[in-house]
Amino acid sequence: MRIMKKFREKWLFLGFKMASVFLILMFSAGCVMGNQIEAKNNKSLPVKSNPLSVTPRIEQLRPNLSKNIVVYFNPHADDEVLTFGVPIRNDLRANKEVYVVLISPGEDSIARDVVNGRFDDESFHPEKKGQPQWCKMHKRFHVPSLEGYKPLTKKAFGRERIHEFFRSSISLGVPKNHLFYYTFPNGKFRYPEIKMMMKDWVSLFPNATYKTMSKKDIHVDHAILGRVMGDLYHEHQMKNAIHYVSVATRNSKKVKFKKHTLITLKNRQDRHKIRKAIHVYERWNPAKHSFALGFHSVPEQFHSLENKMNVIETAE
Repeated sequence: MRIMKKFREKWLFLGFKMASVFLILMFSAGCVMGNQIEAKNNKSLPVKSNPLSVTPRIEQLRPNLSKNIVVYFNPHADDEVLTFGVPIRNDLRANKEVYVVLISPGEDSIARDVVNGRFDDESFHPEKKGQPQWCKMHKRFHVPSLEGYKPLTKKAFGRERIHEFFRSSISLGVPKNHLFYYTFPNGKFRYPEIKMMMKDWVSLFPNATYKTMSKKDIHVDHAILGRVMGDLYHEHQMKNAIHYVSVATRNSKKVKFKKHTLITLKNRQDRHKIRKAIHVYERWNPAKHSFALGFHSVPEQFHSLENKMNVIETAE
């Protein structure tokens, strides 16, 4: 009997110990799952970052009440020269403190397929996977392995576009530490997030002049920027707002603007600055990470800018 009693006590003790361990494990698992759910639901804006270590993040900027600041909300790499090149040069000539904010790396583009020489799973047209893509610029099918570079993944392509944006903006004369970028996916700009982003800048520079595209633009990303900025202005949350018509919209002739002004360079000597910025998007030297992505995408728009050297400002 005494042996049986000790045996029962031993098993009861082991059972209690195992139950305790089980409860601890369940509690830990619950905490982990809870943290995962919380992290999943805690959706924040894309990280404001930069590819150059010397470029400060927006959090490092100090609030400034100056009226001499101009901030350009630039949807994709190449828009800083195609649409904003002329006004940027005019603002710099007027000794304005110019900031250019790239909203998206623009990772979805036919230019990636052209440079890679064929379509793949990440292509703008994945249904064409495996098919070759002709390069009109070089009049051939690119073969990266024979030309000394690796095919660009979607992520790598976006990174190269950001580098082109930096080089082009610097060519225009914008200080390196006045260039910023966000990682909003192109073609998927969402009104609430874009508004939150713009309000961040307005809270930083409340008396600045803000510039972006027209809400009537034929490109959905351009239009959402114009719409959000226009709403902030009409809601009296933004004091100064100016809209421009993109080259694509202007050339399409699908949209009419009743009130508009043709903006030209105030100093003709700045034409070489515009051409220098254009050349960034035309330069082909893969070994030095120059893939001419702009010209592989919209060469006709660059030619249009080079010929006209002006832009349309519209009242909205």
